Amino acid sequence: MWQVLANWGTKLCFLAACGILFFRVSPLKAQGYYEPKSEDAAAALSFFGTAVPVGAGIWLGSELENTGGLTLGLVTGGLIIGPSLGYFYADLYKRGLIGIGIRTFIIGGTLVAEEIRENKKKNCGWEGCRVEGPSTIVLIGTGALFVATLADMLWVTEAVKKRNQKLYHGGFTVLPKYFPQHKTSGLQLQISF
Repeated sequence: MWQVLANWGTKLCFLAACGILFFRVSPLKAQGYYEPKSEDAAAALSFFGTAVPVGAGIWLGSELENTGGLTLGLVTGGLIIGPSLGYFYADLYKRGLIGIGIRTFIIGGTLVAEEIRENKKKNCGWEGCRVEGPSTIVLIGTGALFVATLADMLWVTEAVKKRNQKLYHGGFTVLPKYFPQHKTSGLQLQISF
C-alpha cells in the first residue's frame, strides 16, 4: 500500500509544481503594474479544475475495467489541486499552496489512520474486535476533505476581490511598450483615478 501512495504522491507533487510554474510571475509585476483579475474566472477555474478531473475519474472508474491508478490519480489530483487553481490565477500563490497542504494533510492523515485501523483489525486474535463496517475515521476524513474543498471554491471570489482592492491605487505607471505602427519601442504612461 505504501508503494502505491509514494508513487502517486510523487506524481501529484510533480503535477502541482508544473501547475505553479504554469501560473508564473509576469515581468510587469516587478515594475509595479498589477492587472486586476476576474472573480468569475477565478471561481470557474476552481470549480472546473475540481469538477472535471473528479468527474472524469469517477466516470472512468465506472465505465472501464483495470484503469490502474488513473481513476485514483484523477480524483485525488482534482480534489487536492483543483480548488487552488483560482488562487494561482489571481497570483495568490501562498493561499493556493496552503489549501493544497490542508487537503493533502487531510487525505494523508485519513489514509494513515485507516491503515492503523486495518492493522489492528488483522491483529485482533481470538478475542474478536469491534472494527466492522465503515470506519468513522474515513467518514470524518471524507467530510473534512469535502468542507476544505468547498470552502476554497467558495472563498476564492472574495479573496480575488480583496486582492484587486488592495492592489488598486490611483496614480500613474510608466511601462515599456512596443508601437508596431511606428516600428519602435518607447514608454507608455497609464493614469489611474
